[in-house]
Amino acid sequence: DGIDVVFAATWPKAIHEGNGTAQLFISKHATQPQRDAVIKIFSGQAKGNGPFAIFAASIKYVLEPQFVDIKKKIDGKRSSFSVPGVLDVQIESFKNPVTGEEQDTKLQLPKGFVFQLADACKSKLMKISTPSLNYDDSGKNAFYAKVEYKGP
Repeated sequence: DGIDVVFAATWPKAIHEGNGTAQLFISKHATQPQRDAVIKIFSGQAKGNGPFAIFAASIKYVLEPQFVDIKKKIDGKRSSFSVPGVLDVQIESFKNPVTGEEQDTKLQLPKGFVFQLADACKSKLMKISTPSLNYDDSGKNAFYAKVEYKGP
């Protein structure tokens, strides 16, 4: 319904090994019914074809959702989003190290549960700083995909 949401999570090892920590940042403009629905979706309680029930099973620590101002710029491999003072994410294309030319790199996963086709890119900036989630994954692999999940 046009509500911006950021799902921030970290795991000490591989995701399937569990013990993850997650926090939702939900637009402060969301109504109470929208907030309740978003929390239900991301906690894996809403049925459907999205990855959230799988991720929820690997999360040990669920932090209280925050209702915040979310800034975003959707521009494919040049997209960015932020929660001012808390997290910043900017992605960019891989570049040819000799020519500097932008590379058109894609990842196709026909049976992928998060996405089936994505632009592979890197995080120009990816930092989060909260009392319980604090990491910097700048310069690491990232993906940009348009996805649509459906409920039952």
